[in-house]
Amino acid sequence: MKRILFCCLALSVLYLNGCASIVSSSARNVTITTEPDQATVEIVNQHDKISILKATTPHTLNMDASAGFFQPARYTVKLSKDGYIPMEKQLRAGLNGWYFGNVVFGGLLGILVIDPATGAMWKFYDGSVHAKLFKDTPEGRMAMAREVYNGREALQAQDYERVVDDTSRALAMYPEFLEGYINRSKAYDALGDRGRADADMQRVVGMQPATAQDLQMRGEFLAGRGQADRALADFSKALELDAGQAVSLFSRGQLHVLNKDMEKAQQDITAACQKGYSRACNFQF
Repeated sequence: MKRILFCCLALSVLYLNGCASIVSSSARNVTITTEPDQATVEIVNQHDKISILKATTPHTLNMDASAGFFQPARYTVKLSKDGYIPMEKQLRAGLNGWYFGNVVFGGLLGILVIDPATGAMWKFYDGSVHAKLFKDTPEGRMAMAREVYNGREALQAQDYERVVDDTSRALAMYPEFLEGYINRSKAYDALGDRGRADADMQRVVGMQPATAQDLQMRGEFLAGRGQADRALADFSKALELDAGQAVSLFSRGQLHVLNKDMEKAQQDITAACQKGYSRACNFQF
């Protein structure tokens, strides 16, 4: 009889609690660090725009991943230091994997009531926020544009609005940022704004890249926009600056294939393979 009562009690505990509420909490310690340290950090709750913390880095605080019933927490981490460009980081909670355990343990009560009410359905997966700060100089603004706001990650994630936001910020700091215009043009094109996409492409065409890497990047972009002659010129100029750049040999060889100049194509692609570029070695004529 006691065993039956114990089993009933155990089952009732499981079904009266959400799975995520049993296994984990919605709060966790988050450590904020900067390079260099001793920067001022302010955390603003995005839901009500209220500042919940002002401190200096490094700093650790306990943060709640829930902003209310069925609402994940979202915070803006503002970082500043004298002589450096202010920076913002976003800290957003994600769905707790244990929440799906309600299918087995918590049932509809756990899914619809308990875990959303306790906030346990949300979780911060990253227990740290780190930011490299850049000096407020022309060189620092250039480095920040290239390293932070280049738009690459957002473009890969197909978050085109974020690409536009990031690259526009980069170009405000560094107007000669070739990759910024390229990635923003791609994003505008994906968003259906051909006018702005073409305007950025014209800026790209009018620039004078000084490195083989930038010429290669522009050549790939122009080739994708159907401007094969300009792309071919960029790949050739890149090889003048850096004869060992196998990727430019391969790219130029591919354009020769499209132009049905197979002799030049074979020369370039074979040379790229000899320099160790695997895609060239695997190319089938």
